[in-house]
Amino acid sequence: MQEQVIAIAAHRSEYPEPITFTAGTTLQVGEHYAENAQWKNWYFCTTAEGAGGWVPEQVFQRASDPALAVALQDYTARELDIDVGERLIATREMNGWKWCQKQSDGEWGWLPTAVLAAVEPSLAPARSHHAVHIRLMQAEDIAQWARMREQLWQSQSLREHTDEITHSLSDAKSRNYIAIADKTLAVGFAEVHLRDYANGCTQQPVPFLEGIWVAPDYQQQGIGKAMIEMIAADLGRAGYQELCSDADIAHVHSHTAHRQWGFVETERVVYFRKPLQA
Repeated sequence: MQEQVIAIAAHRSEYPEPITFTAGTTLQVGEHYAENAQWKNWYFCTTAEGAGGWVPEQVFQRASDPALAVALQDYTARELDIDVGERLIATREMNGWKWCQKQSDGEWGWLPTAVLAAVEPSLAPARSHHAVHIRLMQAEDIAQWARMREQLWQSQSLREHTDEITHSLSDAKSRNYIAIADKTLAVGFAEVHLRDYANGCTQQPVPFLEGIWVAPDYQQQGIGKAMIEMIAADLGRAGYQELCSDADIAHVHSHTAHRQWGFVETERVVYFRKPLQA
């Protein structure tokens, strides 16, 4: 789903440190939320590290011990703080809540469905298809950059993303790009890092596309392709012969996007791990 919505009531998060975890994480399943009949099937879960928060039932699968479960997907319980009249893009709905992005600053988080109303198409602001500027990241982009990173890599906290960005800005092997709409709104980013080696590549070291993301309301407008083209041009001028990347084998839409950007599939790899006893 993707719909434009407007806040009809203010909302403030009561959880400044929301639970965040990746697929495969073991969860301790506790209290079932019962204070609001519209918010069904939310459970208070905790991780082995002690982080706790409300998690929708669809996100985990219970183990043989009903008090334990395994996460089926990456998840964060992060909520948005909003005021009446703010416009957002809702991309997902679960159990009385919607996963939304603020149009004002690109921030993402959950909001109760009851505080939102759909925006009629006639009232929705038209999206610009040609007012997007792509440039290298700068220190002034850290806040928006971290929020975008949080959407692509949800297992990390905003603080962890900010720390990694700070390091990346001073790393000569990193080159990062940002897409800006309407002169101030960050709507996409791409990160490239010079790796010593990468599977399927012929050059060492090799520039590697570590991540690329475009805000849902700005997808299908050529922004991702434009970022890749700018990256390729910059790398070509620097003497590199190829740009490499990877994608999860199940992310078929990512495979399609890579082909549209001019990438050619080289190989498929299955990784294994054997835990060792101390």
